[in-house]
Amino acid sequence: MDRGDHDRKPRRPPRRGRRGAAAAYDLANGVSVLFGGATPGNSSQTWLYDGSNWVLATPASSPPARREAAMAYDIARSRCILFGGRGNSGELNDTWEWDGTNWNQMSPATTPSIRQGHSMAYDAARGVTILFGGSRNPDFCFPVLTDTWEWDGVDWTPVTTSNAPSSTVYGGMVYDLARQTTVYYGGTDCGVTDTGTYEYDGTNWTDVSATVGSGPSYFPGIALARHGMVYDTASAVTVLYGGRNEGVGGYSNGTWKYDGAAWTEVASGTPSTRTGYSMVYDELRSTAVLYGGTNVAGLTVWFQETWEYACPAASFERTGQGCGVVGGPPPLINSFDLPTIGSTFTLDYTGPNGVTPVGDDHPFFLIGFTPLSLPVPPITPSQPAGCTLYVDPVVTVDMPLIGSTYQSQLDLTMPTGLDLLGLPFYAQVATVYTHFGSGTTFVRFTNRADMVVGL
Repeated sequence: MDRGDHDRKPRRPPRRGRRGAAAAYDLANGVSVLFGGATPGNSSQTWLYDGSNWVLATPASSPPARREAAMAYDIARSRCILFGGRGNSGELNDTWEWDGTNWNQMSPATTPSIRQGHSMAYDAARGVTILFGGSRNPDFCFPVLTDTWEWDGVDWTPVTTSNAPSSTVYGGMVYDLARQTTVYYGGTDCGVTDTGTYEYDGTNWTDVSATVGSGPSYFPGIALARHGMVYDTASAVTVLYGGRNEGVGGYSNGTWKYDGAAWTEVASGTPSTRTGYSMVYDELRSTAVLYGGTNVAGLTVWFQETWEYACPAASFERTGQGCGVVGGPPPLINSFDLPTIGSTFTLDYTGPNGVTPVGDDHPFFLIGFTPLSLPVPPITPSQPAGCTLYVDPVVTVDMPLIGSTYQSQLDLTMPTGLDLLGLPFYAQVATVYTHFGSGTTFVRFTNRADMVVGL
């Protein structure tokens, strides 16, 4: 898999770039679904992207042309849900479902009011699509909407909550599948922003900022709006790209991740700054897909670019077996962390014979990018048989034991940025052991640690 973000050049992209298109990933059919948007006039086209090509769909019926609608995918019913947006004659509050071939207009008994700039996400645990916020017309600073609704495939139900995010237009919302909570960040209320991160449990919204800190920002203390946000199921993190600092101006081209504990910026610089793009997460390829938008200075350049951000999950596995001990457990390399971008990743060495050394054990951490499986020849007359060199080292780090135990640790600071994302690397510990009593010296080897840098 390609690492990091890159500009895809698929055949037959949408014939005109567009901004404000609604998008979701249709898992049943393995395609990203893009509807509407401004080109600059409002569009009613449906485009499908399979990771290689864009195809213009030809459904028997389609929603009216619009921009700034919201869309989410109902995995239980295999439907993309589209609601609202700004049509040619004003804001809308119609509900449509895409079944992979055609659009079907729904007829709920109850429905949210007209709006645009709202957010939607599908709660997989409860089987409902959540709609939050928006405005009847944010261009003229109409009062923002702070209501929460849920769609079950038949009807919309309003949810009365005691708390709600305050900046509710052009925010980002995803469902965190691992933690079974809906995450909302950013948005604007006529230029006023809220840097809080909010989570919705099906009953109420909770501002978790006191625990996770302030969210992403281009200028300190001012939240982003008009950003793209998806949930990466492979890495169990929310991924955010770009956004505008409302009220101050300035656009970000940073990429951030949120794991439920904190926001971390993992990259910046690409794609170029833009607004009005659409972003989905391709579940089958573990890849975030970004399409379109316009430049931020005058909205004069209409991007037809398709960008992809490969989201490999960080991983750690043990391979092989240590050697050099008779009648006891072999030496072990292990970790209780994962090598994620921007984190400190710790490798642990545990030697044999309990916690009280009966000899001098001097560990060397061997780190490289090529796995091996080479029998170790006799290094000393007392070298035990059956040892294996598992790593072709490019770095060897001499680390002392911790206190009076057969233990040592190596902390690796994983850089921010996308250059190492998805990179496999390997580690093994070799220890020069000298017995206190006999003076016997030989080299012991651990198993191998197999790792992949991820989010």
